Amino acid sequence: MISALPRSGYVIGLSPLLHVRRPVGCHAALPAAACVIGAQPEGGQRRLQGMGTIKRGPFGHHALAVAITALGLAALAACQPSPVPPAPGHSAGSALGREVPGAEASRAATPAAEPATTPAGPAGAVAGRPGGYGRAPLNVLSATFVSAGTGWALGTRPCRRHGCRLELRKTTDHGRHWFPVPAPPAPYAAPGRTPAPDGVNSVAFANTGDGWAFGPGLWATHNGGRTWHQVSLHGWPVQSLAAGGGQVIAVVTRCLSGTPRCGRFRVYTAPVTRDRWQPVPGADGTTGVIGGGTAAPEVTVAAGTGFVTAPAPVYGPANAQPTLLTGPADGSARWHPLVPPCPAWPAIHLAATPGLGLAVGCASEPGAGEQTKRAYFSADGGGWQRLADPPLNGYLDTISITPAGTMLVSGGRSDVYVSWDGGQSWHGTASTSPSMERAYQGGESLAAAMTTDTQGFTLEPGSGSGQIWFTYDDAHTWHLVTLY
Repeated sequence: MISALPRSGYVIGLSPLLHVRRPVGCHAALPAAACVIGAQPEGGQRRLQGMGTIKRGPFGHHALAVAITALGLAALAACQPSPVPPAPGHSAGSALGREVPGAEASRAATPAAEPATTPAGPAGAVAGRPGGYGRAPLNVLSATFVSAGTGWALGTRPCRRHGCRLELRKTTDHGRHWFPVPAPPAPYAAPGRTPAPDGVNSVAFANTGDGWAFGPGLWATHNGGRTWHQVSLHGWPVQSLAAGGGQVIAVVTRCLSGTPRCGRFRVYTAPVTRDRWQPVPGADGTTGVIGGGTAAPEVTVAAGTGFVTAPAPVYGPANAQPTLLTGPADGSARWHPLVPPCPAWPAIHLAATPGLGLAVGCASEPGAGEQTKRAYFSADGGGWQRLADPPLNGYLDTISITPAGTMLVSGGRSDVYVSWDGGQSWHGTASTSPSMERAYQGGESLAAAMTTDTQGFTLEPGSGSGQIWFTYDDAHTWHLVTLY
């Protein structure tokens, strides 16, 4: 799924309904006073590099913002509290927080099991859990950045007797510190359960003022999150949302049930500053069934252009193809189909650069822990260049590309595979972090994206552990951070 992006930004494709275990973890109410959220960067690797100068590459330039959401999150086991002690050598109340993890199961290793190092560059000094704040890490459901330094994290804490409530965190210094901000007064839409129509589990911001919480409900803020209000798109549940070029687009489906009759989708658009939603002409269709359930369509925005992708029905007509539609994000002209580079493959995910270079990942029907994959690139949305095939291991849920040309693919039971040579080769990177390697070897889902040409993060949408990993060296190494 794609969540909201700023005026220009890296766009990532993330499928929340494919092969991702979903969370049920929840949280306690926000404290009355703001506090610094501690983080525990992971040790045992070489020091992080500074952000450096943004490179100009074959796909354009700019340091841009990214939003990533993980609709599928923790398993039912996440509802059991599992306190995490501070890392050795770190006193409660010391500084440093980092971007959000996806909610996962309580079996994940605790940050305290790994030594902490002091990274160089924007990350600053390491820190433990703030004194008196929270007894367990935040199970992050969704994260969004509007610049390299500014981002939000939506999450919950382990479920308690009085139910589940959402918490929202914000960072303005590359994740060095996190502080509570008002969360939308919406129910937590725990995947795996029938959600309330106004429930949400994802967040996206277009800029520092305009943001949305969604899935399946829709809530909006136009004052930086100080207040939130509910928005209705004719009662259809929101599956994916993205913003760019002053517009926000959302794809909705007829219903949430994993049956073919719920596969009908539509795309709506609105100015980011107002709730004037209108249907996009030509941006509708039917999504397919992958792995026994209806797969969510995904929307993407780059350079004022919108895209929607949806998988082809596995048990449909012999000539059924995945859907790939595009058009102006403001809906000023009718959207039209693009010929997908993999018409015979049921699953499709798309990422775009600010210069409208398109990276597409296609995948077969999943098998037992593996899935055949293809990767393609187009400089103009027309001619497709086939790249080296990503490794067979794991499932394809996410694809990301930077203007400099770095590509990442990740998903359920998958390593974070990175290509630094324009898709000519792929390299697993989970082994650079002991905790990420454990998550990968344990069969968890990983969802990775870049926020600049050198900085990025990976969420773990499936375990409830509250883990997130950051890179400052173009995904060559990853470092664990825990958000409280």
